[in-house]
Amino acid sequence: MEGLDVKTFDKLRDLMIADQMKKRAPVEFKERHLDEWPSINCPVELAERLEQFEDVRRTLKQKTHTLTPVRRPEVRGSNQAEHFRKLNNHNTRRTGNFSILKEDI
Repeated sequence: MEGLDVKTFDKLRDLMIADQMKKRAPVEFKERHLDEWPSINCPVELAERLEQFEDVRRTLKQKTHTLTPVRRPEVRGSNQAEHFRKLNNHNTRRTGNFSILKEDI
């Protein structure tokens, strides 16, 4: 308490609120303000910085969501799922976790 220069109840309250806000702040925000993190003790200043950070993050998220998706060409020809079912049902007998072909017996 001595090193924090807290002499009034209002300063103590602000320090407690700022501490609780710091605990709930996103990790990316903490990393961005790493050098000044210990000196931010005003909850109003911390709230303003958090709002700016969230605004930038929201803007960046919107830009990434508005990108047009890349369309992949459809593969024509044999259907892989149908091909798998044919192999799975063709001359097999299930025993435990293994499939044994009739030719192997």
